[in-house]
Amino acid sequence: MALRNELDDEGRPQGAAAYGCLEALLSPDDDLIALLSEDAAPVRRLRIWPLVLVQLAIMTGMFVIVGLFLGVRADVSTADPLPQLILREALLCLAAMLLYASAIREAYPGLWTPVPLGLGIGVVALLPGLAALSMLLWDRDPANAAEALAEFRDFWRCARSASVLALPGILAHMWWLRNHGAVTSPQRAAFSTGLAGGTAALLAFGISCPSTHWLYAGVTYPLVMAAVALVTRLVLARWLRW
Repeated sequence: MALRNELDDEGRPQGAAAYGCLEALLSPDDDLIALLSEDAAPVRRLRIWPLVLVQLAIMTGMFVIVGLFLGVRADVSTADPLPQLILREALLCLAAMLLYASAIREAYPGLWTPVPLGLGIGVVALLPGLAALSMLLWDRDPANAAEALAEFRDFWRCARSASVLALPGILAHMWWLRNHGAVTSPQRAAFSTGLAGGTAALLAFGISCPSTHWLYAGVTYPLVMAAVALVTRLVLARWLRW
């Protein structure tokens, strides 16, 4: 305190310049706030409907591509689908909506909850459950079991087709998350996006998939979904880092 009151070479109390600067910074609150916010722009409200419309357009395009290049099942072409196909497609549709809801929530910091992701995975888990049930009840006959096992010859066609079909939807969602969202967990967001995209792709591929047994859908579909989600997480998660 004594030093502060002593005069410097110019006749001013020592420390006056420093205290003057501090006072200038602390006293004019409105001026300081205006200075800090001079170049700031209001945060735009995050809109999800453009993304939803884009994903619906991609989904429609996937069905068209499957119909034109892969062909549709005989029961679909005659507008008389088997009950197994109807239930399978309904489960995939429900799972895709829940998983995409989870992937959209990744854009909102602090609003993510595990409920949509958990429900979506739970719906997907019904497929292997139905596969096990079918082998215990409906396909216990050796001839039916052999027919169900023979369907796995189509595994790689299913895996390739679903992977290619899933790519546009995954890239569109990842672009939206990167440019409009505030992702706090890039790996989880990429995994959720890949899982949703793989499920939607299998939904479209389902009208071409010739399988009529739950064993094929219960094993092949979850494996393909998991593979697409894992690759998305490994390859694209870094794209979401700030």
